[in-house]
Amino acid sequence: MQIAHSPVLRYGLAVLSVATALGAGLLPECYHFREAAFPLFLLANAITCWYAGVRPAILAVVFSGLAFDYFVTEVLYSFYVTGKR
Repeated sequence: MQIAHSPVLRYGLAVLSVATALGAGLLPECYHFREAAFPLFLLANAITCWYAGVRPAILAVVFSGLAFDYFVTEVLYSFYVTGKR
């Protein structure tokens, strides 16, 4: 069931839904409630797939994965390079 026919609208829906899910997922994190982000990204992907089609949904899945990894997942290991003093 594709409602948007223009590619700009379809891919714009993918980006806008993931950005909205990211904003709504980071808001409860201020109150140390971390489990809200994943269902919101899942909802954004479902809405994109339903209204925009498969290819914009793939873009939404990639953006959701990158945003979830960058903003939500805690860093376990890090690699720092420091200069000599």
